[in-house]
Amino acid sequence: MNNNNVNWFEIGTDHPKETMDFYSKIFGWKFVEYTDMENEYYNIIEPGNEYPTGGILGTAGKLPSIQFFTL
Repeated sequence: MNNNNVNWFEIGTDHPKETMDFYSKIFGWKFVEYTDMENEYYNIIEPGNEYPTGGILGTAGKLPSIQFFTL
C-alpha cells in the first residue's frame, strides 16, 4: 500500500485572521505573512516542520472560500 501524503494545501477565506486563530488553537500551526501576492496570504508552518506546507489566502470577498490539496 502506498503512503500518500499531502505536500501542499491552501485554504481560501474572507476572514484570514479568524481562520489562523482557529487552526493555531486546534493544530498548533504558526503563520508567516507572504507579501509577494496581490491578496493577503500567509504560509502555514506545522509543528515539527521548518518549511511551509500550506497557505491561507485572504479572498476579500472576491473569490469563493476554497480548500486545495496536492498529493
